[in-house]
Amino acid sequence: MENIELDLTSMNIFDSLKTMVLSSAHHPERILKCKGVSEDAKSLISTFEVRNLEFV
Repeated sequence: MENIELDLTSMNIFDSLKTMVLSSAHHPERILKCKGVSEDAKSLISTFEVRNLEFV
């Protein structure tokens, strides 16, 4: 299984959340490695049912 790296450092919190949720739903079989995610975004994304996100 191939991993996908997402660089979210230049996005605001709303755009990064949208990108994470939509990418997770579009690629459920892959691990998405998210770079540059704030602690606030991590706490907000935890309310969604996404299991293939990894924060680096």
